[in-house]
Amino acid sequence: LRQYLSLNEQLSFMLLLSHSDTSNERRGDYDISARDNGFFLGETRMQNRSAELRSHISSESIDAVVGLYYSRDELYGTTYSGNLKYSTSGINADTDSIIGAGRDARVQSVYSELDWRLGEQWVLTFGARYEENEADNAILFRLLRAQLYEPTTGVVLPGDLTPVLQATVFPDVDRAPPSGDSVALAKLGLRYEFSDVLNGFATFSQGYRAGSTDFVVSGDSPAFGPELSNNIDLGLRWHGEQLQSALSVFYIDYQDMQVGVRVDPTTIRTDNVGSAEAYGLEWEGRWWLADSVSLDWGLGYVHTEFEDYRDGDESFTGNAFPLAPDWSANLGMEWRPALRWFTRMDLNLAAASYTDRANTENLKADARQLVSVSGGYETGQWGVQIGIKNLLNQFYITDQYTSESLAMHGVIVGEPRQIAMSLKVHL
Repeated sequence: LRQYLSLNEQLSFMLLLSHSDTSNERRGDYDISARDNGFFLGETRMQNRSAELRSHISSESIDAVVGLYYSRDELYGTTYSGNLKYSTSGINADTDSIIGAGRDARVQSVYSELDWRLGEQWVLTFGARYEENEADNAILFRLLRAQLYEPTTGVVLPGDLTPVLQATVFPDVDRAPPSGDSVALAKLGLRYEFSDVLNGFATFSQGYRAGSTDFVVSGDSPAFGPELSNNIDLGLRWHGEQLQSALSVFYIDYQDMQVGVRVDPTTIRTDNVGSAEAYGLEWEGRWWLADSVSLDWGLGYVHTEFEDYRDGDESFTGNAFPLAPDWSANLGMEWRPALRWFTRMDLNLAAASYTDRANTENLKADARQLVSVSGGYETGQWGVQIGIKNLLNQFYITDQYTSESLAMHGVIVGEPRQIAMSLKVHL
């Protein structure tokens, strides 16, 4: 729900309220092979609510925004694992278990940004944001069944190992460790207008991701701290009648960067890296070839590197970030053959990337080339759209892992072809 209130030419307000409920259910094979190495049934439910009140103040030399923001995200999920083979301390067990996790996270902030025009061509930007985060977390793990099995034949043997493993390797966990932090962020920018269609810009801004608590199946639930970053952007923008384009170079300095580390197929631990950096370039634009046909594109290159990252005796300094392809690109074409009708085609490309902090060569995510198409009808009050994602039904790996205790190599694959229809109504 979006509402506007304009008091005069200099002062206006906007109220934005949102609510969404999402439910997802999935069945998976742990090793994606003909072997019977277990399956899982996962269910996740999320509820997201937010409210934002923004005021806009403008004059001949100043354009400013001041706002308040609040959001609450609730997540509840369970994963049932059946016939999962597990090996530890010389014991081979066939197990059934269930994991439950929940998080209730709240964010509240106040922010402002001001553009101050200095003469005909210079614009100076100041920005600030103060934010508080808090979350209540809960984790539950129950080992439902554990029996000996013969690893060469896979035959399950009589005998109940549940009490022993539950008391030693898999103690039940049922706790709600809270987490929370606050931060103050700043932004400073300078823009120079070469002409009515071309300007250059330089921006310094600070980024932030809140800390929280990991979900684990045994032992204490480890907490991880917030991630902070300093970001520098330099670039040019062209804003013409038929062509709009932006080219920029960037540098990001991370402190206490959050990195996910896969412990086992169902558990990812979050580390805080001492320091890390990323730099690269981005080029994006849109070109109207005719009144009814437009072409848009994006091209990005990024170099990522851990500058100081040690975990015990292991060092990952100098390695690239997991799941961060060097190159990515997108190309789209939109055609509006008649009033209110439209059709669109998109091509998305990404290079291969490492999936782990050690940059293991045989655990890379695949390069991919995905084609999507869509079309629909829209008016000022409503619109309907039908689309097909991954039109060619490309099979590609998005993540890989190995597990010595489960004696398997697992992969996570991208979504197959999907057909969807959406209806939007503006009240």
